[in-house]
Amino acid sequence: MTEAAAPPSPRVLLVLKEAAEARRISRFLQEQGMEVVQVRDDSVGYNLLDTERVDALIMETRSAHIDGVRLLRVARMRNPDVCAILIAAPSDLDLATRALEEGAHDFQTRPVNLEKILAVVRRGLDLHRLVGEMHEMARRLDRKLALGNLIGSSAPFVRVCNRVLHVCGIDVAVLIVGESGTGRELVAKAIHHNSARRAANLVSIDCEGLDAGLLEPELFGEETGIGRARPGRCELAEGGTLVVEGIDSLPMSVQGRLLRLLRDREFERVGGRSRLRADVRVIAIGSQSLRKKADLGEIRADLFDNLRAVTIEMPALRHRKRDIPMLAEHFLKEVCGETGRAPIDGIKPAAIDALMRYEWPGNVRELKSVIRGMVLSSTVPGLLDLGDLPEEIRVGGALDAKAEVRLAIGIRLADAERRLIEVTMKHTEGNRARAAKLLGIGLRTLQRRLAEYRHEDRTRRSMPL
Repeated sequence: MTEAAAPPSPRVLLVLKEAAEARRISRFLQEQGMEVVQVRDDSVGYNLLDTERVDALIMETRSAHIDGVRLLRVARMRNPDVCAILIAAPSDLDLATRALEEGAHDFQTRPVNLEKILAVVRRGLDLHRLVGEMHEMARRLDRKLALGNLIGSSAPFVRVCNRVLHVCGIDVAVLIVGESGTGRELVAKAIHHNSARRAANLVSIDCEGLDAGLLEPELFGEETGIGRARPGRCELAEGGTLVVEGIDSLPMSVQGRLLRLLRDREFERVGGRSRLRADVRVIAIGSQSLRKKADLGEIRADLFDNLRAVTIEMPALRHRKRDIPMLAEHFLKEVCGETGRAPIDGIKPAAIDALMRYEWPGNVRELKSVIRGMVLSSTVPGLLDLGDLPEEIRVGGALDAKAEVRLAIGIRLADAERRLIEVTMKHTEGNRARAAKLLGIGLRTLQRRLAEYRHEDRTRRSMPL
């Protein structure tokens, strides 16, 4: 029997300005069986993150050539579970604290405690291993329960999957709400295929734009005056699941019929007089404004109350960006298979970064469309790159980033920083919190910069000509 290959040694990236300190940490970690790579500026660090596996990252919080918080963000885009430790000067404690909020595992002030660094790295690596095992268990569970089209590992998406698994075992009506393109229909299918009704039909109807005259016979069937009947979707779903999409737009007369189906498990065909029994499970799909419409009387309150007892809220893609690389890889393989194109190796990190920055108003559906377009328009084999993206994603990034900043070559770094802050403040109409978020700095840092600029302007105005 062939022995299983030993797992690779954990790889630690050191991005520190002090060579002696970096060598001391490096020697210590190597003695503990770890592979260590040392660099002295963040530009080299970015390149390594793009091309190599990094399990742990120890870096300067801030120095002349190192921006630790930005490096942390890039590292977490590549590997959301990377163990990150910052070495902070006493003056940078606010920055180090903000880094903890952005996913860093710990920070230390000098002189560094090697044993504490080792303990944090080991704890982070153990957590990474456990997360990997959980993801593998989730993938096996997905294959067993046919949840393969539900892709993601972010906290909001895991909550949805847990809710789906719970709902599958109880035979009640379900309401799925969320923005268009978030995968509400996929969740409805997953519930049906993992329920006791899986052997019977799954029947869907989209109510969007249909008036009562067309919708009622389509949903409940109709009888003619000569004793003939045409079954509706409700009868076709007998013993199975009826998915009613666009519940927001149901006409009032249809709402009453649907309420009877939910409450009494009975319905009447259009033009008929007899009540028919219906053994169907109803899954309704609506928008996030469904509650507001019920409050305004556009949706019957009793219908809404019958539906909302079991509700699944689908998160927008902008609230689960951690899932974008996984979704993009899934769609890449899917589109290549559907179109018969030769398999593409993957997507380069720069393109993934642009996908992560974009806000995705069309949600997962828009992401799949973008990946399809990239595959169909690509003429060069290998990895898809930034140039394969649509311009609004490649150039625009986040939807907020609409302003341009033009800087002259040779401008001082401090002046460039001031110009960028001023343009961003103008773009956000003075909203400091939003400006700080766009700039990727802390609110207190932005306030300190603005105070410095005001002081400089007052000093300049008071100086004699």
